[in-house]
Amino acid sequence: AGDFLLKAKVTANDETGNLFKYVYVEDATGGLRVNINKQDLFLDNRFKVGKEVHIKLKDMYVGSVNGEIQLGGLFNGNVGQVAEADIYKHFFDSKLPITQVVPTEKTIPQLTSADVGRWIKIRDVQFIDSELGKAYAPGGNTNRTLEDCSGNTIILRTSSFASFASNDIDGGKGDIYAILSVFNGTYQLW
Repeated sequence: AGDFLLKAKVTANDETGNLFKYVYVEDATGGLRVNINKQDLFLDNRFKVGKEVHIKLKDMYVGSVNGEIQLGGLFNGNVGQVAEADIYKHFFDSKLPITQVVPTEKTIPQLTSADVGRWIKIRDVQFIDSELGKAYAPGGNTNRTLEDCSGNTIILRTSSFASFASNDIDGGKGDIYAILSVFNGTYQLW
């Protein structure tokens, strides 16, 4: 990327353990995954959810990985991670207060590639019956299926390192707030 500055709000980080070495940021144009080779990014004030971070794009790379736009360092010709030693070169505290992250409200059929990377809200969804009583992620990354009132479905993906991975899935309808991701053409929520 050129000598530009991206000003974007952090919409998701690794605080619950569900994301690992990356955060999501969003501005008026859309959402983006930012790969950083460091654990516990949430402890850094620049990467708190609701914080505007300024990202200096010089010497960073942007590209599509499995259909998702990602920003990071160069690794084997692909988008990799920003090295821990280079974090100070690229990420700057805006000095602005943390503000609420406002989701983009969508229905499952309304989702498009332009929503990938965004913090979204989907109303009135529930886990399909066969998922009830199971743990979110009993071992390894696990896909669970949510459905809306019309029977449209979407995957909820959870890491086995998430703080809630061993929690059992309950029944009932509700709204879900999540980052929309995509993997080889299939939408998934984190």
